[in-house]
Order: sequence, then structure tokens, then C-alpha cells
Amino acid sequence: MEMEKRQLFLRSYQFCRKKSVAERIKGSFFRVSKDDALKMYSSMVTLQTMDNIFYEAQRQERMSFYLTSYGEDAINIASAAALTQDNIILLEIRMMDSEMEGE
Repeated sequence: MEMEKRQLFLRSYQFCRKKSVAERIKGSFFRVSKDDALKMYSSMVTLQTMDNIFYEAQRQERMSFYLTSYGEDAINIASAAALTQDNIILLEIRMMDSEMEGE
């Protein structure tokens, strides 16, 4: 009888216990096809190249105003990749990468 209570407790503990950070992160991942991952990576590399070119043009006063998206490219491209063709997005400054992914 005592062993049954212990097993019941352990089962209920596993069912209702709080998940660790590692378990929550592991559970939040989803699979992306190789083609989609390659397209997203290509967009990020293209955006970084464009950022460098436009930033240098601004520094040389050939362009009046440009804000880079350093450090924001991955989140914007991943967010845009989750959208469908029916979704509407309103772009702001530094969201050129979302437009690139939506093509």
C-alpha cells in the first residue's frame, strides 16, 4: 500500500511539476525545413551586406539617413517567415528584412 502511494505521488509530481528553463526552451522549438532555413539564412546574410553598404554610404554623406538593423535581423526574418501571403505588415524603420523574407 505504501509503495502505491509513493508511485501515485511520483506520477502526479511529474504531471504537475514546473518545467525547468531548459525543458521550456526545448519544448518551444519547432522544425523548419532545410529549404526554409537556407532561405532565412540567405536573407540574413543579404541584409547584413546591405546594412554595411548603406551604413558606409551614410558615413560618406552619399545618403542622408539610414538606421542599421544589427542584432535585429534574425528575429525580424523569423517573424516574417511565420506569416502567410494573406497577412498584412506595416513596416517601420529597420524592418527591411521583413520585406525581404516576405517575397
